[in-house]
Amino acid sequence: MFDVSNPTSPVTLDTYDTSAFTGENYEGCYGVYPYAQSGVIYVTDFDNGLFLFSVEGFPPATGVKDDAGPGYARILGNYPNPFNPSTRVSFQMDRSADVTLAVYDTKGALVQTLAHRTFNAGTHDVAWNGTDARGHRAASGVYFLRLVSEGRSDTHRMVLLK
Repeated sequence: MFDVSNPTSPVTLDTYDTSAFTGENYEGCYGVYPYAQSGVIYVTDFDNGLFLFSVEGFPPATGVKDDAGPGYARILGNYPNPFNPSTRVSFQMDRSADVTLAVYDTKGALVQTLAHRTFNAGTHDVAWNGTDARGHRAASGVYFLRLVSEGRSDTHRMVLLK
């Protein structure tokens, strides 16, 4: 589990493995969803179901604004997901504001900036063609979208399959 509040410098908070096996018998965790404002992390695996975790010494989110309040911008998702070779990212804003929408790899490295401009209130779509900033095809794997607007951010996971 990583704190990606600064995606250029992610911090490892804790690790979790659901299987005593390694190598080809590894089953592991298939979903980690750190969405709860309480700081609870939801983790699922095929054999054992749902687990709820909290990280010692990591306080719950504070000062988090409700999405329905003024000044929100949020990622609605991407379609298709998983995708190959491209996907469309949808996001919503309650008012006109500057937005940065970028793709990061699982290590927190910037892969591609999709948008860095002012958007009006409403729903918007931006395409990602699965390439990095140099135009090279990105590798198969998990990527994170990060939308930043007015000091707030939203993150969404997507999967590129080849």
